[in-house]
Amino acid sequence: FHGKAFVHWTDQNMRGPGEVRFKEIRHHSATEEYFQVSKSLLSHAADSTQPDDKRILDAGQYTYPFKFHIPHTSPTSFEGQFGFIRYWTKVTIERPWKKDISTKKLFSVICPVDLNQGSSASQPTHNKREKRLCCLCCTSGPIVAEMSLTQKGYVPGETVSINAEIENNSRRKMHSVAVDLLMTTTFHAPHKSRSVTHQVARIKHGSLASGNS
Repeated sequence: FHGKAFVHWTDQNMRGPGEVRFKEIRHHSATEEYFQVSKSLLSHAADSTQPDDKRILDAGQYTYPFKFHIPHTSPTSFEGQFGFIRYWTKVTIERPWKKDISTKKLFSVICPVDLNQGSSASQPTHNKREKRLCCLCCTSGPIVAEMSLTQKGYVPGETVSINAEIENNSRRKMHSVAVDLLMTTTFHAPHKSRSVTHQVARIKHGSLASGNS
């Protein structure tokens, strides 16, 4: 049984003075082990007269029950652009003087999240921004965006209720209004980190004329 996290990416920079320049590639990587446990499902019996290297399994299907307790601190499985959190089990048939036979199977782990333990997850949140458009020397009124959520924390499958209001006080027409749900993932390596953001969902509305909201 094996569970670990791994990150890796490269940075490329041009180095050297004047025209004598070369490409420098730096690798950034890190590994975090969660568990690595081995169990013997078939071993030499103490009262057997057969040596281990003479043990023979007749043709057929064999079942060997086993179990393993996954630590409660193990994070949820994840696959990202520059890293992953993976869990797998690997079975190996050891054959003396012959090549071992192995098979590997990945499995997913979902770590339960209890937002009730967070002090601010159930609290509402609010934000307000404004932007002014400039045309040559003329400055128009601001575009004001105000958005609020009924709570800060959500779990998968839960509906995110968004209250948003846009005031177009500029002299221009807004062609569309959209709200994006973004996920930012940060990968950490020694002395370096890298973040990737991608769009999870989008709500888009129509145009908004000047002076309207």
